[in-house]
Amino acid sequence: MFPSLKFDELAWSHLRALNGDNTENVTKLVQHLGVLNDQAPAIWAENTETIDRQSALGSFGITASPEGSNTRRNTRKMRMRDFTIDDTLVRCEWHTKLRPNINRVYFAVKEAEVYVGVIIDHLPT
Repeated sequence: MFPSLKFDELAWSHLRALNGDNTENVTKLVQHLGVLNDQAPAIWAENTETIDRQSALGSFGITASPEGSNTRRNTRKMRMRDFTIDDTLVRCEWHTKLRPNINRVYFAVKEAEVYVGVIIDHLPT
């Protein structure tokens, strides 16, 4: 369904723990993964600034951001965003937000590849 996305082997293991209505979660998740699949490589290639990437994703109805400075300063918490996908260690600190305060898709874009580390309510910040 998302041929351009590469998933960690446990990326889907937290779906049952997402908060809120399952139908709404599935609808939003498919939308978010579709935009990441279809648009993220081009967005990352054309934009280097965080605000520009956020704006471009926003034009497709996706709210996303990288981790904030407090989380980035915490080595333990940042390691929780490290995933091995196709034998490559990838830090998935960007995340889309299915809802403003819950339900995240943690991802990274590297060299036109989109990696999804985990789909989860929220990693510790």
